[in-house]
Amino acid sequence: LEDLKKTLTELLKHEKEKGIHFDLPAVSERIEVLNAQTESPEFWSDQQKAQKVLKELKILRQKKGEYDKL
Repeated sequence: LEDLKKTLTELLKHEKEKGIHFDLPAVSERIEVLNAQTESPEFWSDQQKAQKVLKELKILRQKKGEYDKL
């Protein structure tokens, strides 16, 4: 648990230095929007767009998951 806290602290420090702010409500909302897109019957009609959506969704879920572990 201490390693996780240290890693998150370093990540947050790095993001702050780069001017990045972790906005949990915005991340959660974006996850919901992307999930809704993946449920659309037309989602896979554009493979490149679908892959981008899935990649973003994966990254956001990982960030939120790390935050939720604290």
